Amino acid sequence: MLEIEKHPHLCPVCGKYEFQTYDWYEICPVCGWEDNAMQNEDPDCAAGPNKLSLKECRRAYLAERCGGGREIENQVKFFPT
Repeated sequence: MLEIEKHPHLCPVCGKYEFQTYDWYEICPVCGWEDNAMQNEDPDCAAGPNKLSLKECRRAYLAERCGGGREIENQVKFFPT
């Protein structure tokens, strides 16, 4: 049986949701970031389950929170309805 090592950590985009397991491809219900080791370890990488890099997603999330409007469509689901 596969043992899953728990490694709680906050979402690297919004910091509001705690993932329970590292590199488990869980999706943050707050901002839509799909957690993965590749993009967490290389925040400039735009390949992987997220269309944008971690740095780009952080900038877009902050712009949305600060009233800057959504600059990038179809990437991260900001402020779910």
